Amino acid sequence: MISKFRSEESGAVLVVEMTMIFPIVLLVMTFLIYLTSYTVQGIMIDSYARKIAVTATRFAAMPGYEKLYYGADPSEGGGHIPKDTDFSDQTGAEPSLDLVNAIMREHDPYRYFGNSFLSGDEISNLVSDLENLINTGSFLNVTSVDCSVSTQNYVLTQRVVVEVTQTIEMPGFMRAFGLQDSLTNTVSVYATIGDAPDFIRTTDMVFDMTQFLLDNLKIGGVSISEKISTFKQKITDAFSSLGLSWGN
Repeated sequence: MISKFRSEESGAVLVVEMTMIFPIVLLVMTFLIYLTSYTVQGIMIDSYARKIAVTATRFAAMPGYEKLYYGADPSEGGGHIPKDTDFSDQTGAEPSLDLVNAIMREHDPYRYFGNSFLSGDEISNLVSDLENLINTGSFLNVTSVDCSVSTQNYVLTQRVVVEVTQTIEMPGFMRAFGLQDSLTNTVSVYATIGDAPDFIRTTDMVFDMTQFLLDNLKIGGVSISEKISTFKQKITDAFSSLGLSWGN
């Protein structure tokens, strides 16, 4: 009789312990799942921001690329594909000859003068695409998304900066424990423009301009190039008189 009472008592204690512990375990598991979801959503935002940053560098480096990206003139309402950030042609068909010719006619050799090497329309369209990507891919309760695309010009290199701030509302049961009302995901992505043709063109322009000035800028009726040649000849003669030589 006593052993039976003890057995029933231990079972009751187990039920009481489980009643107290199980809600705590459930709360901890829910918190970990939510925290993981928040982290995954932050990674997703970073991935989308990187895609838009790469697209922006292509807009700058390859005039006419926006025609491939949108598949239509954005001003006519074409384009904005929320998930495909490379091409809007979902069929996989090759670009038409007219589209290729239209792209090849695009030229802007001085596009990197100043910081605005992306037009206002291009930036607003890219921001809109990024917002669509984030809103479509988000699975937590998002209260606001603030996206921006800007450019930085360091003369020899150019850079695109994509920034995203996303505010996520905390579930009610988590706020009941004194946690803050919202969490914020902040992402900043930098993409450097790799434009070898423009670098070569700029380098050639600098050398050509230097040679032009040396040949045409005259001091006392003699060009700088001639003065440099005369100076080099004097040094060569001086070295020769000493039995020395130096490379030309």
